[in-house]
Amino acid sequence: MKLRKEWIAVIVAVILVAAGVMLIDSIASRQDMQEKQLVEEALRKAVLTCYAIEGQYPPSIDYLRVNYGLSYNEDKYVVEYDNHGMANYFPEYTVYELGGAGR
Repeated sequence: MKLRKEWIAVIVAVILVAAGVMLIDSIASRQDMQEKQLVEEALRKAVLTCYAIEGQYPPSIDYLRVNYGLSYNEDKYVVEYDNHGMANYFPEYTVYELGGAGR
């Protein structure tokens, strides 16, 4: 009977540890998503600021870094940026998180 109670205690402990790990992973994933959204918003604001000031969209990410102070963690994110070769069309861009969710 005592052995059975010990096994139940072990199983309950394993379940609690697994639930804790899943909760921590969920919180970390949510924070990563929020950080990525901040990078996307900073990029959008820099693009629109450039257009408002210069009357044309920026030719590259580097242009935004140099002239509009855009910065983000380049070890964690990479930005694909395409201005279609035209300064009067809103550029397409995508922010990718490196390293499979940053962990």
